[in-house]
Parts: sequence; structure tokens; C-alpha cells
Amino acid sequence: MEQKRRGKSKTEGDGGVRSKTAFNADLAKKTRGTPPPGVVKFLHLDVLLRPYLANIDNAELGEWDIRQAIIKYDGFVSPQVMRETILHELLHVMLEHTNVDSDIHEEIIRALSPLLLSMIQTNPELLAYLASE
Repeated sequence: MEQKRRGKSKTEGDGGVRSKTAFNADLAKKTRGTPPPGVVKFLHLDVLLRPYLANIDNAELGEWDIRQAIIKYDGFVSPQVMRETILHELLHVMLEHTNVDSDIHEEIIRALSPLLLSMIQTNPELLAYLASE
């Protein structure tokens, strides 16, 4: 059974940050494993990563708010789901800086995020090589 992704990119004219989510910076401390960084640098952006408590009516694991340069992610999921969610939202950040039609962003990201995460996790030497100068 395919895992349903619950991510959403917020764009400039869609009404702002959803009020149905309870943002809580302390949630990151309650997760197991290595916590995600608080900031990811991408081109001219400092993208903030912030955990939130997902409302039961809001079935999303994460969201990207382009206006505030914030990725919010569910702070109460397993570490592996959290990593994939953050990667998923970071791919939204990247694709919004391309000429790829926004109508297919979600399809591309759903296909690539689990594969890219698997490649990174099983090949740490590749990541070190790519990050070197």
C-alpha cells in the first residue's frame, strides 16, 4: 500500500499560515534521534524548520510557506517519517526556483523524496563527496 504524503506548499496568494495548527518549538526536543537543523540555507534564503502539532482535522505532515520561508513539520511522527517530510518540503523549496510547471511539483516530489532519502542514508560517503569543495 502506497504511503499517502500529506505535504503542501503555500504560495503567495493563498491566505497565509493556517490557524488550525498549533506551532510549538519545543516539539523538536520530544523527537527521537538527531534533531533537524533549525535553518537550511538555499540560494538567497534561510529556510526555517519548525515543528508543529498537527491538528487531527489537518492530515498534513508538513508545509512550505514561501512568504515566511518556513517549513513546518509534524513533530510527533517517527524520525524516518520526519526526515522524509522535511526532504519533501525542501524539494518544494527547490522546485519553486525552477521552470518546472508547478502543476506537477507534487507528483515529482512524491516520487523522488523517498528515493533520494534512501540514497543519502545508504551512501553517507556520497553525501560527504558531494558536499566537499
